[in-house]
Amino acid sequence: MNQTGPEDVYERWHEEMTAAWIYRAISGAEPDRAKARMFEALAAAAERQAGIVARALRGAPPAFRPAMRARLVAAVARVVTP
Repeated sequence: MNQTGPEDVYERWHEEMTAAWIYRAISGAEPDRAKARMFEALAAAAERQAGIVARALRGAPPAFRPAMRARLVAAVARVVTP
């Protein structure tokens, strides 16, 4: 049987939160409002999934801080727009 340890659960939670954060950054940089709304919907879905994963954490999840890679992706999205 595959056991999921607390580190694995935390990693899954952090990945979902990272996805939500990046989707929001892209949404803010997207000039097409229809596309921006789509990215907002993706962010909301990733946050819902993170909430589901967070239930498996021991205690409340820590404050989210995006990794350098995610911040770089967001910066590029703000500079390189369609």
